[in-house]
Amino acid sequence: MNALWGVSKLASLLASLRWARLLWRGARRFGGSWLLGLRIQEHATLRGGERVEAVARIARLVGVFAAVILIILAAGAVRSSAADQGVITDTASGSGASMVDAGAGDEPVVIEADTTQYHYGSDGTIVEARGNVRATHRDLFVSADYLRVNVDAGELLARGNVLVRRGSSVTSCTLFAYDLKAATGRVLDPKGSVPGVYVRGKEMDVAPDKLTLADAHATGCDLEDPCYRVTTRKLVIYPERRVVAEWPVLWLEHLPVLVVPRLTIPLRGERVGWVEGEGYPVPRLAYDPKNGFVAGLSYLDRSREDLTIRYDGAYLTRRRGVHVEARADARSGPGVSATLIGGLRSWEGPYASALCRLDITEMFAHRGPAAFSVVADARYRSGTASGAGLEGGVTGVAKLGPLALQAAARKDLLSTGTTYSLPAVDATLDPIAILGARVTLSGGVGRFEEPGRGVESTRSCAAISVASKPLKLNFGGGGAASGAGQAGSGNIGGLDVTIGLNVSARRAWYGTGDVLESRAATVSLDGRFGSLDAFGRDAPRVVAGLDYTRRTVSGASPFAFDAISPLNQVAADMTVRLNQSWTARVGAMYDIGGDAVKDLDFFVTNHHHCYDITATWREKRQEFGLEVRFTR
Repeated sequence: MNALWGVSKLASLLASLRWARLLWRGARRFGGSWLLGLRIQEHATLRGGERVEAVARIARLVGVFAAVILIILAAGAVRSSAADQGVITDTASGSGASMVDAGAGDEPVVIEADTTQYHYGSDGTIVEARGNVRATHRDLFVSADYLRVNVDAGELLARGNVLVRRGSSVTSCTLFAYDLKAATGRVLDPKGSVPGVYVRGKEMDVAPDKLTLADAHATGCDLEDPCYRVTTRKLVIYPERRVVAEWPVLWLEHLPVLVVPRLTIPLRGERVGWVEGEGYPVPRLAYDPKNGFVAGLSYLDRSREDLTIRYDGAYLTRRRGVHVEARADARSGPGVSATLIGGLRSWEGPYASALCRLDITEMFAHRGPAAFSVVADARYRSGTASGAGLEGGVTGVAKLGPLALQAAARKDLLSTGTTYSLPAVDATLDPIAILGARVTLSGGVGRFEEPGRGVESTRSCAAISVASKPLKLNFGGGGAASGAGQAGSGNIGGLDVTIGLNVSARRAWYGTGDVLESRAATVSLDGRFGSLDAFGRDAPRVVAGLDYTRRTVSGASPFAFDAISPLNQVAADMTVRLNQSWTARVGAMYDIGGDAVKDLDFFVTNHHHCYDITATWREKRQEFGLEVRFTR
């Protein structure tokens, strides 16, 4: 690059009187050396001496060397002269690159452009690049129409069709200013993405670990007109972790549906955590005869790996009051966890529950896998609700080859009453494959007490279950629907059927002399028919299931928690995808023995690109529900 500068400015150098005087002195010295060599050579010829001839040759070489030194010094002087005049210009064909040390560490800024100009002055070195500019520095890449770098200050400015790639974020904007030393900057009119979320705003501040946008818009939908979005005055993005919005408005399509003081959107790889139901307030609208209409919100916060908090709040018309509850699940170290629940029913009063769990085996997991585990837990429930009090116990699990043993000494608060295990041991063998079926054997012994019923007794039990290998059948291949490749088109033929059979038997003996026997069999039939394209995904047109269960019982148990009832029922379920946007589903349960419909449920779902809205009606319980769930 120095040689290029020297050649392009040689004429201006010769025009400079100061450097002309320097070259004249050099020429005189060079000429003197050359004449000295000639004179010595002439004297050597007259004298015929070899030693004098050698000295003459050395003198000529010294003269040539001195001339080369003068040319190098002149080239360096050209650069200083050009600096005095203000600018040096490089014109590149597109394959060349300039490397600029911007004082931002060991890595320079590499610039490629159609034209690059270097300004030298009292303010330091300024580099300006125009036309197809591309610049890289560490994990920062910038392309623009114009770019300016203040080398000494370490400042970069880009404008005109600017594209900035920094780490995992990509942003297009009108102007980008960046401090190469501090790794901070500002963006005007940003529009870009980080993994899982697309954003745009009025301006954006860049910091090493976060991006802060003003008057921002954020969404996880990749459509040009997103089907949902969040608008906010201030949005802070912590790449690959979470997005925090202050006083955001949640929009579904073009309808504002929610305003909250603060919203945390977790980022899970290439998508937002809303798919798991976390990070956004879930609207809740329901009806049941006991509570009347219920309107409220649920919010799941998993922004921290060691803490999960769920908030629920609702107004119940028939109770004429509110029900609020918060649940926190925390882990404080290997094997140590706790669950805290606190709430208020305005018509009943406050309640609380605390569960502490200690897994002794997990605390020593670093020593290698263990064949046993010991878990201790304790829970306290307050309030007037059924089952209030202290519960908990110790449970140990051991794996001895194919045999799994579980021993427990605990107190459980069940809806049927308090139950004590004093203690109980259960054993289960790994499933055994016999003629294509999976056979499982299990049993147990223990002593139990139900203070509310005044019963205390031992119990021994044995059970066997057999699950057949699913039988899969396919009828017809079907052809593609007309208009294949369009939304709602797909395969209209082909029926896949799966048939399964499960049989089980159990017998229990009690210290009271009671014996309880039960035998059950379930036949299941599941089918899928056709498919269609729905928002770029393959969805089945029809999914149906039919289960028949028959259970016979003889004898009785002295305990309420161990009671088993006979069963003779059919359960059916069918889901039909009407088109890309709508799905209808119906589920029913019929009691053959009682000749009555035990339950009848209806579901209608309106599908969108990123979320579903589902309305539910449960006929027997007279319950209605409305749910919004994000799908991507």
